[in-house]
Amino acid sequence: MRDPATRQQRAQLNNIMAGAEAGHYSLPPSLAQALSAEAYVRHQLTEARGRQLALGVLDATIEALAEEVVDAAGAGKPLADLSERIAQAEAAERLARLEMSVLEMATDAASSSVIYGTRGATIIAEHLKPALVETLATVRTAAPKLGNVDPARPETALRASDASRKALVAIEDAVVRYQALRRAQRAASTLDGGPGADKGNWYVELRQPDALNVPLGGPADRPMPWPEHPAARLIWLATVAAEQTWMPTPAEQDQAFAEWNERTRSKRPRAVSLVAGGF
Repeated sequence: MRDPATRQQRAQLNNIMAGAEAGHYSLPPSLAQALSAEAYVRHQLTEARGRQLALGVLDATIEALAEEVVDAAGAGKPLADLSERIAQAEAAERLARLEMSVLEMATDAASSSVIYGTRGATIIAEHLKPALVETLATVRTAAPKLGNVDPARPETALRASDASRKALVAIEDAVVRYQALRRAQRAASTLDGGPGADKGNWYVELRQPDALNVPLGGPADRPMPWPEHPAARLIWLATVAAEQTWMPTPAEQDQAFAEWNERTRSKRPRAVSLVAGGF
């Protein structure tokens, strides 16, 4: 039985693959090749299992020979030599079992190559980051063309110009892509074990959220600075927060957390010594 960690990694890879297959981002050629090899070997294994189930060589041969013996005895005919046919049936069954064993081992090896040969940080840095840059650029280009169209109220596009309606469609498509990128980021980060310091994922989307007045674990009644609607929020990320919106690896998240910790250290109240004789 495959261990839970491996099953989780496979689930994360499936999440990443879904976005790539939808065309939202690319994947490393090595991963694509490994997945192709795994798919081919799995197909061969499935076909071999089908052949083995259809074969049933030894049992079928024994049953047929038993019937032939009974028929020959009843007809008073001499019995044919059974050993050669039994040996052929045994050899065919043994070959089928060996083929299954080889293909099962090959499937496990191909799966291990996919799962353990994939680094989430590579996917994030070399494939998700460029896709995010492209997505944000699309939004920045489309946003000024909206005119009086409110992305949170699509009905406002009914009397808008063609240019404004096209801009709205471009932004709505960008929202779908952006959400797919963030899902892939979470999955890829999980492949590498996730961030070590930034357990709250405060730096997963913005490099310095505190610079934009994002409450980092502050009072629950303190509002977030961005609009709630996904399209309006993405416009905010692509324009107001353009310098802060990023696609970090787990290590980069932890670095951002450490930098925040260093920035705020001097602002924290100094502890007062309670040791007699001084501060």
